[in-house]
Amino acid sequence: MLKRFGLFSIVVILGVISNANAQTASITLSEKSAQVGYGFLVGGSNYGRTELRADFLYNSDDSYLVDTSLLVFDEVGSKIKGLVAGLGGKLYGGSINDNQYEMLVLGVGGMIRYSIPQNPRIILGIDGYYAPEIVSFIDADRFYETAARLEYEVLPKASAYLEYRKFYLDPDDAKGGSFEDGFRVGMELNF
Repeated sequence: MLKRFGLFSIVVILGVISNANAQTASITLSEKSAQVGYGFLVGGSNYGRTELRADFLYNSDDSYLVDTSLLVFDEVGSKIKGLVAGLGGKLYGGSINDNQYEMLVLGVGGMIRYSIPQNPRIILGIDGYYAPEIVSFIDADRFYETAARLEYEVLPKASAYLEYRKFYLDPDDAKGGSFEDGFRVGMELNF
């Protein structure tokens, strides 16, 4: 079932890529994990921008996580220049600790990004998604993802970042715990 979810995510991404305006690719690494992502803007921008994104995470505990997200975001207003907020959802599928637990969950959440006015190339950000029991399936009772990021725009279309990210799973038959928790470094390319 989870392999079908991964294949479905790829088909959806490829199916709408022809309508993409701008695209991003990212890679994030820690001592025990690697995550790659690809996203693109879809639709118009009259009421904010909409990003469709897919990410794949693999860690040394033989855990993997695939997510597909849809996020609507834009500048918050004219009073706080550089403040961008977004709301959306993520569909996660994964296998944790060498197939000990499998999950399929629907998380809702969002993000906030702030470019420091004195140096707009420095960006602070937080994001988070939560999936309660009602939308957590297979071996999951609930799931959440949280992150805080310090980003530096090295070039107009390339950024490097340091982030703290935590993925937490509460399985239906055991006490929950983090399967990915710690500092990571990464880069994002825009084209």
